[in-house]
Amino acid sequence: NVALVESNPFSNLRLPIVERPDIHPPTLDEYRELLNAVTVLGGYGPEFRAMIQFSAWTGIRAGELQALRWDDIGAEEITVSASRRRDGSLGKPKNGRVEAMPFPPPARVLDDVPRRPDSFVFHSARGKPLAQGSHHYSWRSVRARAGVRESIRWHDLRHFCATQLLDMGVDHFAVSVQLRHHDGGRLVMERYGHPSREAARDRLLGAFSFESETTGRWAGSRAAGQAESQAR
Repeated sequence: NVALVESNPFSNLRLPIVERPDIHPPTLDEYRELLNAVTVLGGYGPEFRAMIQFSAWTGIRAGELQALRWDDIGAEEITVSASRRRDGSLGKPKNGRVEAMPFPPPARVLDDVPRRPDSFVFHSARGKPLAQGSHHYSWRSVRARAGVRESIRWHDLRHFCATQLLDMGVDHFAVSVQLRHHDGGRLVMERYGHPSREAARDRLLGAFSFESETTGRWAGSRAAGQAESQAR
């Protein structure tokens, strides 16, 4: 005999929802403290400061930063062509693509980085090509001197880039271009939303700062009309 099942016992099963870890990038004040704290590195400080500032405004990943060459640096674009692996070898960037990213003005601080015989842009305090171990040692020293949260990782500079751009009013799609996502801004929207409702409110109000003659009087605002009459 064959028993007929009238309903699917698996229809209400769902895969468990995997929550994204909370993202807490450095605040603008913490970013400034990190820049000031590079003095703990002595003569290597200016180069490491440039490294922090470059990463914070380009959103480049650590492995890609370590593999960056001077030929990759253009006037307004940076070509990300390689990434340094944990074992020190070079491979493709995370997404497997060689592609250009915008070079924002705040990141253009490479004049403080000495050019060495090899072609890499950034180096360790001993002048060797940058690697994960030496990079993280310097980062921990700077972070401790800055007195910022120990939970702030170097990768959080990438999150800093995204949240600062959003606070400046850059749209989600444009931020995704800076981070080199290829999803039209979906991941930026999901991961960051908008980090500051207050900043969003100020931009919305500022959008109407043009002369009222452009679109007519604000007939729907009695308070605005009274203020205008008193001003006359």
